[in-house]
Amino acid sequence: MDRAPRCPVFAVGTPRPVACALPDGEGGVGAQRECRAVEGVVHQRITRWEPAEVLEFRMEETDLAFAGRVAGIDERFQLACPADGRTRLTRTTTVAVHGAFPTLTALAMSVGLKAVHRYVFASWRRQCRNMTGRPGPRVQAA
Repeated sequence: MDRAPRCPVFAVGTPRPVACALPDGEGGVGAQRECRAVEGVVHQRITRWEPAEVLEFRMEETDLAFAGRVAGIDERFQLACPADGRTRLTRTTTVAVHGAFPTLTALAMSVGLKAVHRYVFASWRRQCRNMTGRPGPRVQAA
């Protein structure tokens, strides 16, 4: 990520993403995926891999502050090519919480994850613009 986040939720403890990578260098079902933040790491396992179509993964462990309150995080990236010739990327994140105050935890996770996703999408947009000289894709965090 190439810029400091502007969203105020980062000032109250939302992890600031740095990068995600495949530590073994290759993807595929069963491969590890690792996402690093300034505050720690999320280790994930790829559960579905269909190149240029679908990527799904599940959190296996993390040392981030929410670790004791979150039972699991499943994520899905799906690419679609509508008739207009552009590419649509949809990201779906499902979070399972546990412990005291699950509704409050779910709300905090939703706000934090939306901020993280917007931050990452904005970085992708800038990278696309820098590589192509054209504006990158418009993205919305749902």
